[in-house]
Parts: sequence; C-alpha cells; structure tokens
Amino acid sequence: MRQTILALGLLLCAITTPQEAAPKRREVQGDASSTVTQADCAAALTKLESVVLRVAGVSASLPPLASGAAPAKRTEVIARLDRVFELIKPKIKFTPKKIRYDSKLFALPPTHPQRAALERLVKWGCIAKTGSLATSKAESMKLGEFGDALALFMTRIADITHRPDPKYSPYLGNDGQ
Repeated sequence: MRQTILALGLLLCAITTPQEAAPKRREVQGDASSTVTQADCAAALTKLESVVLRVAGVSASLPPLASGAAPAKRTEVIARLDRVFELIKPKIKFTPKKIRYDSKLFALPPTHPQRAALERLVKWGCIAKTGSLATSKAESMKLGEFGDALALFMTRIADITHRPDPKYSPYLGNDGQ
C-alpha cells in the first residue's frame, strides 16, 4: 500500500510542477475540436514518456518524434504508445482480465502494420476499444480525442504497474476478508 501511495505521489509530483520552476509552455491554439499537430503530439508524448518511464523505473531513450505543423497521425500515436507499453511491460505487477472487443470496429485493416499493436493495447485496456483512436476513420485527431487517449493510457499504466491491496480490492478474490 505504501509503495502504491508513494508511486502515485511521485507521478503527481512529476506531472504538477510549481509554476515558477516550470519552463515556458507553448500555447496550444484552438479548442478541443482543433486538430492535433505533430508539434503538439510530440510535446505531449515526450512528457508522457518521461513521466511514465521515470515512475516505472525504466531507463530508456526513445527517438524524437516529428514536430511539424502537419496533423499528427493516429498510427504514429498508436506506435509510440505501444513502444512505451513494451518498455514498461517487465514492470507490470498486476495482470487484469483482458478486455474483449469486436475487431470489426477497428478502423485499421487487419493487414496494417500497427493493427497488432492496437489490438494489444486494447486487450490491456490502454486504448478504449470503442474510442476514436481505435475506431475513427480519420487519420488525424482532435485535441479532445488525443487528450482522452493519453489520459486513459496513463491511468491504465498506473493501474497495472502497482499491485493492488487485497484489503481494498475485493475483486482480487479475497472473499471480503
């Protein structure tokens, strides 16, 4: 229990830094319905990677992402999230039931190179099985969709990299004792 609280505290500290110590942030233009650019995607994924890998205790460096003004592609996001997932996989302490899904709903065809990564992340609950990252036919994403996908990924990673306490998790099969 202490380890879980400590890990969540570290994650919170890593995400929320004091404003005076924070570097100047690039303002994102638009609202939740704006298209995510490669620069926005690269900035968000780089931050996500550094926090997740640091909290999980994994030392790895990933190649930089493209950071242009062009719209970010869903397949690039799926590939990057899968890469982070594969890096933290040895640190997984809790294996939940795999998520069932209807593969016909996925926008990527079965022959697409990122299809296996998408299915793996959906099975583990890191990507929503009916979320826009998996099912949308559009290649680009809106800011709201992108934010939802990153939030779900981080939440699931925090969930599976820490062993739940059976006292507070009756679904683990301790019969309420």
